[in-house]
Amino acid sequence: MKYFDEYLDKRLLKQPYIHKRTVEDLLEIDEDYQIAEIQLSQNAHFINKRLAETPIGNLGVIVLTIRRRDGSLIRAPGGAEYLREGDILLVYGRVRSLTKLIERMT
Repeated sequence: MKYFDEYLDKRLLKQPYIHKRTVEDLLEIDEDYQIAEIQLSQNAHFINKRLAETPIGNLGVIVLTIRRRDGSLIRAPGGAEYLREGDILLVYGRVRSLTKLIERMT
């Protein structure tokens, strides 16, 4: 697998439209925008609701991944994805929006 990863990196970097940049550069992480992990507690209002039924999007926050208790990972989850107790959400957004979201979800 390591060989394949190295091969793919070399092939992709030869493409004129692909530039190797860090996640921080791509998402412009700074004082205003951050990435955070939020674990849903049993008291969270969003348990057993679809992402689309939560105010996450209205806060301007993007859910990058959901890690389930069993270790499975859902990348770029859609609005139809249900949230479960113990889920860990990797989210991106303004710090003040993330703070509001954390208060509501934990």
